[in-house]
Amino acid sequence: MERKSKVLDENRLINFFGVSFDPCFDPVRVLQKQWAAEAAELGGVQGIFNEPYDNLMSYLEDLLSQPRFQKSGKVFIESWLSPWPDIKDLPFITLDNYVAFIAKGGCRDYADRVTEFVEKEVLEGAPAMIGIDHSCTGGVLEALTKRYGKENITLLVLDAHFDGIPQSIRYEAIQRIKDSIEASSLINHMPDVFSRVYYTPSLIVDSYASGSFLYYLLEEDKVKPSNLKFIGIREYPGKERVEFLRSKGLLEEPSIKKMFEIFNDLEERGTQFITRAQIRREGVERALNLLKEIETPYLYLSVDIDVIAISAIYGSRSLNLAGLTENQLYEVGLTIKKLLEKDGIQLVGFDIMETDPYRAGFKINEREIDRTYQIEANFIRQLLTDLRLEA
Repeated sequence: MERKSKVLDENRLINFFGVSFDPCFDPVRVLQKQWAAEAAELGGVQGIFNEPYDNLMSYLEDLLSQPRFQKSGKVFIESWLSPWPDIKDLPFITLDNYVAFIAKGGCRDYADRVTEFVEKEVLEGAPAMIGIDHSCTGGVLEALTKRYGKENITLLVLDAHFDGIPQSIRYEAIQRIKDSIEASSLINHMPDVFSRVYYTPSLIVDSYASGSFLYYLLEEDKVKPSNLKFIGIREYPGKERVEFLRSKGLLEEPSIKKMFEIFNDLEERGTQFITRAQIRREGVERALNLLKEIETPYLYLSVDIDVIAISAIYGSRSLNLAGLTENQLYEVGLTIKKLLEKDGIQLVGFDIMETDPYRAGFKINEREIDRTYQIEANFIRQLLTDLRLEA
């Protein structure tokens, strides 16, 4: 029998909402958007394709049948910035337009829209955001820190990448490595997008975006480094990666040094990183025991679904790194719950981001269908049916 959490008998709500914000500087994705707009006009995708929020909610009908779990709707997204654009917006769906949008701070503008939506529609309960671009997490954090104070919230992120590095530094490092060694031998050592044929360094502009939003939140003092914890990271400069890069003569490359300096600086200021390698080597519970005690009364959990990419799912926007397994994800969730319950810490909200609606739930091959939504639903159900949350 499923054990109910104490708070299920209280008048606190869990408010699910969707944010299908999907900007890109990926020419392949631009082509997908153009195809989606044209197919929709011809009736070819009607009833087949939905946004991640709609699809995931269909797997959580058991929760949604309970009064405590509510659907709060969606943040409005302009058609050309969504995964399923209207045919009338086809002229806007170009690589140049997306690059310009990101460069001019469009992702920050949409994070501000998320903040406004959460404050007006969601904060009577705990926000549960289901979306695509991870930069929107900054919008939820803005609303929560206004209410609870940044010093009172720990941000725990499950992610294969660390979204706190300026884009120019990350991709310059990628280019230097690409120039030095074969991509096929590097892919297990340094996360990147260079192995995909569309990688174009000239398109990279420093701005608030999915891979860098935490850098800006830290620079603006909107989150405390000592209240940041990451699980599943593969970019961390651990011993094996450092030795590998040293053997290739790459440690003195300015961009690589800068990436490592960012990690080192944050660790000195109290940020913690638990890597995928540690979890694989030591097991989930032992690896997570390395987390120092959470000293805040509240915690926000943000999940970039690429933390289980390739190893468990293919419905992630990023597929350049193999992440944790499905069972490891569930173990991480259970371990987090034990930690929160033991220390009396309250979850003030969570999100699941970076789901790719073009791949999630579709055929992988003749025998397999992607299980992104099922796994996300299992994780949410596990999280919410045995844990106190703060409204």
